[in-house]
Amino acid sequence: MRKVCASFALLSLLAVSSFALAAGPAATKAGANGRPRPFWGNVVGTVHWEDHGYQACPTQGGYLTIVEAEGQMNHLGQTTFSHVHCAGDDGLPLDGSSVFTAANGDELWATYVPGSGYWGLPPDAEWLLEEVDYTIVGGTGRFANATGAYHMTVFAMPDHPFEFSIVGFIKY
Repeated sequence: MRKVCASFALLSLLAVSSFALAAGPAATKAGANGRPRPFWGNVVGTVHWEDHGYQACPTQGGYLTIVEAEGQMNHLGQTTFSHVHCAGDDGLPLDGSSVFTAANGDELWATYVPGSGYWGLPPDAEWLLEEVDYTIVGGTGRFANATGAYHMTVFAMPDHPFEFSIVGFIKY
């Protein structure tokens, strides 16, 4: 009986070892998870305009729209958010790029989807609502090969910081 138990234990050890060796590379690749995952969060901050010369943004007389915000994003944790765009005559972005920076320094990059913007004022004009779409185009660290998309809703009220609500998906 001891011989049978010892043989069974050896076979079990070999089977587990073989499985671990076979699964090892797959487990490593799973870290580069190719499946889409929910991407969401909120950041709050300021919007201002900087003169970068007429060629930088002719439709705004050379002024670029600059966003600086902080908040919480899943997959990033505490996050700083930076965004730059040039707006058209209608006030909506013509182009734009965003950078989310996680607490550990990893960056996630995104670009504006042209023509996706919408903005409106409610009847009392107490606040402004703007909605735009972005494509995730990579980053640094764990986001080096990230892809995905998100929809951003911007809420602006007089004498209040701008609020940015972000919902989408990410693969990395």
